[in-house]
Amino acid sequence: MSWKSLVTAGLFCVLASPVFAQPKLEIRSAGIDSTTGQFIWNVRIAPNAAGDVVATELGFKQTVGNGMASATVQKDALVSVPTDNNWFKNNPAASIFGWETTYGAPPFPEGLEAKFVGAAAGTTVVNTVSSGGNAVTAVNAAANEVFSALGSNVLAAADLSSGPALPTLMGTAQTGLANSTRYIQIRTAGPSAAASLTSTIQLTGSHDGANKSGRIADVNGAGASNYKGFTGSATITVLGGDINLDGIDNFQDVGILATNINTTGKNWTGGDLNGDGSVNFQDVGILATNINVSGGAYAPLVISGATVDTGPGAGAGLGAGGAVPEPASIALLGLALVGGLGIIRRKR
Repeated sequence: MSWKSLVTAGLFCVLASPVFAQPKLEIRSAGIDSTTGQFIWNVRIAPNAAGDVVATELGFKQTVGNGMASATVQKDALVSVPTDNNWFKNNPAASIFGWETTYGAPPFPEGLEAKFVGAAAGTTVVNTVSSGGNAVTAVNAAANEVFSALGSNVLAAADLSSGPALPTLMGTAQTGLANSTRYIQIRTAGPSAAASLTSTIQLTGSHDGANKSGRIADVNGAGASNYKGFTGSATITVLGGDINLDGIDNFQDVGILATNINTTGKNWTGGDLNGDGSVNFQDVGILATNINVSGGAYAPLVISGATVDTGPGAGAGLGAGGAVPEPASIALLGLALVGGLGIIRRKR
């Protein structure tokens, strides 16, 4: 295949916008990290079908809680191509929050950008993608927001799963999103009876008008489409004294606290319920107040009904007089060409 044929095929992928089964997204909590005491939030994305490539324009914001602690692009080796990773490209995309650092002309933010206290130290914002664009911009300020714009490799069936087993939280058994791949892990400060017992992660973006939804673009052999409607929140609220997050304060929580009484260096999982760094009579009082009481709540965010985005940049024409495509459509073209080059290389 000549390079002209390849470019033509790539353009066709961008221009065509057939309606396929929509890509899906979920944000689920994996509970509290026993070492750091932080809430763990895992974001997973499922393409329309195995063999597709996706590009993202997604924002994440903690709207309730004690602050963001870290944001990390998840790095999985592709089973189908062991030398590559699932996410391989830092893309440009429309600004979501307004504080993002922009690059290039026209200027766009790229890759992974984060704004929360401690982010500027550089150890709490990690982008494992090394190809294209700017990998990380970190701002140390109390906004608790994360911008992401990434492109994937071809996600073959062997590269997709529902992920590892997830804990039951507040009596809610969890099953991960089928045929999906890891995207970003966000960690937020854990619960504290002296501050907030709730952590809420909002999914947002710059599309869909006032709805402020994120967008995922999907490319396969038949064409390409941009999808909007990725918006909503995942939230967890812990009952004061519910150390093991089973939704009730009972003898199991008493046992954990008793094991660690009069010790320091613990977090919620060890019985430090007010976040003062030690397990003492104050924590006993918090648990005793709620003993044998059920409560708390957990609601993951699962989006399986996105809609095709037909606005400018969503499969818009690239010829003279056509609407200027927004970054996801540009990314689609690049990803389609990269995918084509990979196919040619394998055939040789």
